[in-house]
Amino acid sequence: MGRLRAADAVEWENIVSEQIVPLRLSRTGDSFAARFESHALASQVSVFKLATGPALVERTSALAKHADTDDVFLAVQTHSAGFLYQNGRSAEMVPGSASVFDPLNPYAFDHRLGRQKQVTLRIGRGLLGLRQAQIDELAATLIRRDDPRLRMLSTFVLSLWDDIELMDGDMRAELGEVATKMASQLLRADGRAERSVTGPMHDKLTRYIRQNQSDPEVSVATVARAHHLSIRSVYDAFANADTTPAHYLRNQRLARAATILSRPSTSTLAEVATECGFLDAATFSRAFKRRYQLSPGHYRREYGRL
Repeated sequence: MGRLRAADAVEWENIVSEQIVPLRLSRTGDSFAARFESHALASQVSVFKLATGPALVERTSALAKHADTDDVFLAVQTHSAGFLYQNGRSAEMVPGSASVFDPLNPYAFDHRLGRQKQVTLRIGRGLLGLRQAQIDELAATLIRRDDPRLRMLSTFVLSLWDDIELMDGDMRAELGEVATKMASQLLRADGRAERSVTGPMHDKLTRYIRQNQSDPEVSVATVARAHHLSIRSVYDAFANADTTPAHYLRNQRLARAATILSRPSTSTLAEVATECGFLDAATFSRAFKRRYQLSPGHYRREYGRL
C-alpha cells in the first residue's frame, strides 16, 4: 500500500513517474495539489486511486520508446471530466466512464478542468488475453458509464477498495484475479469495432469536426451537409456517445483554446476566439468560463508560460 501527497507539480511528476510510469506534467496552476494511493492485489495486478488539481499529463514519444513496463491500465473516472488522447483518438471521460491507456505508446490526459479523481486497474498485459493490435484499438476508446459490464466492474473494484485493508494476501490475490477476469471480459466483449458503441459514422463525424473546428461556419447543419445526412442522423450518430454533436464541437474548440492560452503567446483573446472558431470574444469568454470555471484571461495568467 502507498499513500502519497504532492503539494506542487514537481512533486506530483515525481510520484506518478515512480508509481505509474514516467510522465511529464505541464500547465498546472499555482495552487496545484494531488494525492495517490495504491494497493497490490494478485501477481501483476494492482489498483490505485488518484486525485489531482488541473494539469496536462503527457507520456511523450521518448518516454514510451524506453518503456520498461508490461502493464495495461483501465481507468475509471469518478469525479470531474477530462480527455484521454492516444493513438489518434480522444475519449472525453465523465464520471462513471472508463478507458484503456497503454504506456507502450504516447498518451496524454488533459485534466485541466481540475478536481480530477480516477480509480485505475493496473494489469499485466499477458493476463488480459488480448493481442497488442486489440490493445492498440482499445486505447482512448470510451467505455460508456451505462455499459453494464463496466458498472459491475466499477462496483466490484470500489467495494474491494473499501475493505482491502481487512483482507489477507490470499484473499487479495483471489479478488484481484476476479477483477482481472471482469476487465478482460469487458475489453474482449466484441472487439473494438463493436465495443465502441458509437460506430464508424460517429468516428467519421468527430474526425471531421476536429479537422474543421477552427472554422466559425462549422455547425451541426454544416457537418450534416458535408456528409449528406440529415441533422437528425448526425444526432443519432452521437446518441451513444454521452454527448451531442454541438456539445462535442464546442468542447473541441474550448480544449484548443485552453491549449493556446497555456502556451507563450502575444495573441489577444479576440484572436484566440477567432482561431478556435468562435464568432466573437464575448461568446468565447462565456463558454470558456462555463467549461473551466475561469475566464480566458484568468486562465492564461494561471496556466500560461509567458
